[in-house]
Amino acid sequence: MHQWESALGTECEACHVRDPQKLGANGRPQFDYADDSKPEKATARVMYAMVEDVNSNYIAKIEGLGLHVSCGTCHRGRIRSEPFSDEGEDRGVEKK
Repeated sequence: MHQWESALGTECEACHVRDPQKLGANGRPQFDYADDSKPEKATARVMYAMVEDVNSNYIAKIEGLGLHVSCGTCHRGRIRSEPFSDEGEDRGVEKK
C-alpha cells in the first residue's frame, strides 16, 4: 500500500475510512480497511486490475523487455494522472 501512496501522491485516507468506534493508542479512530464505502477504493481496484491486465496480457508478451507498468507509470505522484499530450514534440508530422 505504501507504494500506492507514493505513486499517487496521497495517503491511506484517499481510499479508506476511519471507524469512530475503534480508537487507537493515540486516541484517533483507526482505519476500517474492510469498509468499501468510498468510491475511490472501487476505482483503485479497477485501476489495479487494469495494471495487472496490461502487465500479464501485453507487456509480458514482448520478449526480452523486462519492464512492467505500475500506478506510477501514469500517475507520477499525482492522484489524477495528467492527460497525454504530444504537443510541442517534433515527430516529423505536420499539424493542421
